[in-house]
Amino acid sequence: MYLLPHVKSHSPHSIYDFIYMHHLLYQALGQTSLIPRPTYEKKLLSVVENGAIAGGSLEDYVSKSDEIIQSMGDIEDLRKDTHCKPYAQALHAAYELFEGFLETALVEEDELYVCVLPTEHRYSLQNRHVNILPNQKAWLQAIISFFEELTESGYCMKEEVTFSDFLFSEEGEVLYFLSYHLIYKDLIDPVNTRTLENNLRVLKQLVLQFYDYYYFHSTRAEPVRHDAYIEILHNKLKHGLKFSTFQQFLIEEYDSNTSDAETIAVFFDTANILTGLRNFSIEFHQLFSQLFGLERSKNITEQYATLFYPVYEDESKTRKEFMKRQELKATLEKQGFTVIEVKNDQARAKKVVDGAAYDIDDQALITKIKQRMSKFHTICLFTGDQHFIDVIEECKRHGKEVKVISVHPEDTSQALIDKNKDDHYFITEFWSSLQFNWKEEG
Repeated sequence: MYLLPHVKSHSPHSIYDFIYMHHLLYQALGQTSLIPRPTYEKKLLSVVENGAIAGGSLEDYVSKSDEIIQSMGDIEDLRKDTHCKPYAQALHAAYELFEGFLETALVEEDELYVCVLPTEHRYSLQNRHVNILPNQKAWLQAIISFFEELTESGYCMKEEVTFSDFLFSEEGEVLYFLSYHLIYKDLIDPVNTRTLENNLRVLKQLVLQFYDYYYFHSTRAEPVRHDAYIEILHNKLKHGLKFSTFQQFLIEEYDSNTSDAETIAVFFDTANILTGLRNFSIEFHQLFSQLFGLERSKNITEQYATLFYPVYEDESKTRKEFMKRQELKATLEKQGFTVIEVKNDQARAKKVVDGAAYDIDDQALITKIKQRMSKFHTICLFTGDQHFIDVIEECKRHGKEVKVISVHPEDTSQALIDKNKDDHYFITEFWSSLQFNWKEEG
């Protein structure tokens, strides 16, 4: 497997810089780090084309040879630069390789120098590892440790870094960091103060990118558990927690299996809440952190939401509403909900029982609360509907703490408010967790 040195479109020195930094990092961090041994060999273009995994494109790599040849004088000056003297060994190795590249580009246009990666690993070249990352923590701890090693050696990571700059195994182990052009040394920061601040900030940004990376590359993205290591860390950083050391990133995973641990279940009356919210959506992680506190919110172990699928005489209208609900279902599932789908082959969810009208989606959610009651200590119920009063009272009789959230007074039963005075909230009390969704007119 081959790694192409990164080629910057406006910098003929980029190949040289890449190789130089690779040697420098390996020399500074040693074999225990995520830096592979800088083994560069001359390979046929056809071979590299089939085995390259990163860096610049072959076309860019070869096409820059003329510019690099013209800049040889500049590179010779760089070699004599006083700042480079402490790194003479890495500089010399990179320079020799660079000269070899130039000779190859001039004489043998079908060959070039590439870094040869070890073959003992099963590299994840089709992003197969992405599906299992949320349920593992070793890979994230390895990246955190890598940032700490960089900082201790005085190296800064650039903000452009992404999870794609790391090479994983198919089992989800992070093997190597590959993008050496993203690392630099702050030569006027002898005590590494600015280096630490920079790397803490960049690591935070990297962690906050995880879900974009996960949902984009995963072939079967699933809801991430609230007690997952990445989820806990992501929430801490998302809600403004500032870390001053890398050890603070290495949080202990919450153990949801301990017998005395509090468990919280969330039940969401989708129709009642979203009708009142209109063009607003809820950022649930933020709301839970405000309601329960950052630490307690990670005790949420179950989330359920009901979704009614209407059937109309007009089949096209039925299909349109079906697609809308499928989109909503995907949104809820991404935020950790198990969606209970409800149908009655009618346009409305109403059902008359003993002369009283009930919504079948409400009944489905009430049934689920009763089924799961023995599994949780606290219930958070999103509804303004009086139909839930009886099941709330039943939960309280069994010693459960109940918190009720509704949209606003017009959508909320007064009896529901009166019976839950100390534990009822309007969602406007969590204003920062609401997001306005712009919709085009027409």
